Amino acid sequence: LGDVYRGQLGDEWAWRDHIVLAGGGRVARAVVDECLRAFPGTRILVVEKRVTDSMLSHFGALKRVYLIGGDTTEPSTVDALRIGHARALMLLTNDELANVELAVQSEAHFGGENGLPMLVRVADLDLTDRANRILARGGRQPCVNIHKAVAEKICRDSIDYMTENKGREALVFTGFGRF
Repeated sequence: LGDVYRGQLGDEWAWRDHIVLAGGGRVARAVVDECLRAFPGTRILVVEKRVTDSMLSHFGALKRVYLIGGDTTEPSTVDALRIGHARALMLLTNDELANVELAVQSEAHFGGENGLPMLVRVADLDLTDRANRILARGGRQPCVNIHKAVAEKICRDSIDYMTENKGREALVFTGFGRF
């Protein structure tokens, strides 16, 4: 496990009921900000392979957030994250194969009767479908295509907006790509 960039984990690394979040980019930052609001008092452990000054600046100012350098494809990092004791696992790195692999391993080792709550970022729609079939439990589908989800929300909000304004305005969208 790499350096702890804010706070000290020390010998008290017997965390329970924490959130493990892999990735330190824009999506992860937005999710951390939302988790701080939604789960008051819960500590959030952010693990990133390549910690940047921008990440240090953003996460360093946040209470209850610990940014560490580590590679989630390394067994020693995964062990140190104490995923089996976590409240939730959020895999939001740009490496979708690593995200899915860790999700499958975590479900197999730590899923238990009710499953480990997780959110898994996957860009490829076919991989999303396959991973959700593997990880599906009780109707949940933890793998999401962030881009598709954002586009669908924009479309829903736009339809609501157009309905409220009775078509008096035109909205144009470009760049959604394949969903």
